[in-house]
Amino acid sequence: ATLEAGAVTFAAFFVALEIRHGFNDGALVEPFSFDEIAVHLLTVSVQATMYLYLARRTARPILYWAAHALGSIGLAVAIGLLVFNPALTGERVSAVSLLEAYLVPAAFAVVAQRFVTTPGIARALGVYALVGAFAWITLQIRLSFHPNNMSVIFGSIDDAELWAWSGAWLAYGIALMALGIRTEQRLLRLAALGVVALVCLKVFLIDMADLTGLWRVLSFLGLGLALIGLGVVHRRFVLPTQKQPVPAGDN
Repeated sequence: ATLEAGAVTFAAFFVALEIRHGFNDGALVEPFSFDEIAVHLLTVSVQATMYLYLARRTARPILYWAAHALGSIGLAVAIGLLVFNPALTGERVSAVSLLEAYLVPAAFAVVAQRFVTTPGIARALGVYALVGAFAWITLQIRLSFHPNNMSVIFGSIDDAELWAWSGAWLAYGIALMALGIRTEQRLLRLAALGVVALVCLKVFLIDMADLTGLWRVLSFLGLGLALIGLGVVHRRFVLPTQKQPVPAGDN
């Protein structure tokens, strides 16, 4: 157990220091950039998921605790990236770094859920996966329209960008609803309804005031059609499964 703990610790430090060395040409005391933090988060996510898988296969407690330690570090870094994201800090990033910082760790969180036995941890991973994917969609759209200055505080927001956010969020909510129906997971369906509710608030509070002309028409038309479609799908696939069978004695 001592040798296993040492191996896991040295491996984690080796990977972290190699990333630090590579991004800073050997200067280990330089400030961290967004790209470097994204790679750190990606490698920690890979290690934590791998150790969870190996712990389930081998039942070795050291691997189990290593997965939880690295997972806790990764979750803390991920929350930091969600709060101090490029849309607020204005730091220049690339599409690859956004994938490394948000979408790929969210995917690893979904995979890690399969190997976690504690309901609270599994629920936390699921929530992070939903928020991380949502953040990636939002920031990727922002990067597409403003590759040189992603700051929403000091930068401008175009009409097409506002509409793209509404459309992408709505598509994300529809995808979550479809996945929740297919897997029969109520939490996914509730998350989908939450995303759709957020889109409704955005359309009525922001798009109504800022969008003009055709963009406003497309925003309301797309939202109306999507809500009608979701209502039909909910009545067709969700409500029938929630009906309880009537006992024979009550007939």
